[in-house]
Amino acid sequence: MEYRYFKGNLNAEPLKTLNEDWLKRFKERNKKLKAIFDTMPFYDGWYGGEEFISGIVCDSDNPHLEQLKQTKGYKLTLCDSQDRYIVRPDKRYKIGKELDKALCNVYQILLEYPPFGKFITKQLGINRMVLDGRSGYLSSAGVCKKVLLVCIPVKGQGCSGDDFPAVPDSLTEIKESEFLAIQGK
Repeated sequence: MEYRYFKGNLNAEPLKTLNEDWLKRFKERNKKLKAIFDTMPFYDGWYGGEEFISGIVCDSDNPHLEQLKQTKGYKLTLCDSQDRYIVRPDKRYKIGKELDKALCNVYQILLEYPPFGKFITKQLGINRMVLDGRSGYLSSAGVCKKVLLVCIPVKGQGCSGDDFPAVPDSLTEIKESEFLAIQGK
């Protein structure tokens, strides 16, 4: 798959404002998540990603672990690392239903506050999907050394998907070598 690469200065408008908006939203998101996780004394992290959750992580040295093991309503799975457990709800029990509801609330918050890459590509109007056979390629964005880096797939021969978006003036097209050099690769 061929890509076009862009960079932008996060200290210049409109990227500065978009970045500040996302940071503000990220703080709001974390405040809402903290309110939920503070109700779980066994919480040491969540099992999932930036956009989903499938369980709560409980370290093996957590003082509440033994109580969790004794409580019906939780399904505990030992992680590959052997020093933490994934706690999931057993919805046959009241406490499991409560944990499931909390995880659903967390999931809704994660959907409401997308990760930076999704947020910035949507705000800049550069979301793009290209389909090549059974594979899909999406626009992506991230920050490295206070530089916004954007990678947009190019629709090649035999591909389908969105037309190439109009790139805002705040982004400058760069070569792949510069894109990699900024990242230290």
